[in-house]
Amino acid sequence: MNAAVRAVTRGALAHGWEVFGVRNGYAGLLEDRIEPLQARRLRGRNAPEARVAELRAALAELAVDHPILRNVHDVRVRETPEGELVVFHCTVDPLRTVMDVHQEVDALESDLRRRFPGVRRVIGHAEPRDHTRMTAQQTM
Repeated sequence: MNAAVRAVTRGALAHGWEVFGVRNGYAGLLEDRIEPLQARRLRGRNAPEARVAELRAALAELAVDHPILRNVHDVRVRETPEGELVVFHCTVDPLRTVMDVHQEVDALESDLRRRFPGVRRVIGHAEPRDHTRMTAQQTM
């Protein structure tokens, strides 16, 4: 992260704002690689793999109640003094509306927080199925 982005991120976080960055530039926008940014000196640590596996399994189980969400993957968990931060990706039918997808992702995030009260925040990223093929076709 360059110095300007670091400075803006730290300032915004100090004011309690949420800050997001896009990995890999324009391709990251197409592939939904939008991630929350944090100060490097943020307290906390990556959760042990056993905890990540537990939350990954719970997300997959809970996703059954949200049939438009499939293939929960890239689950990451960060343990902080305020609670756990969970980030995950899932795939959806690219013909679904943005509103439908967001409602289902939000509901899955809420379901996980209800099951695990120690989870402070959940961030789900929905990707259209076959998004890599679609991206290649769009760039031609």
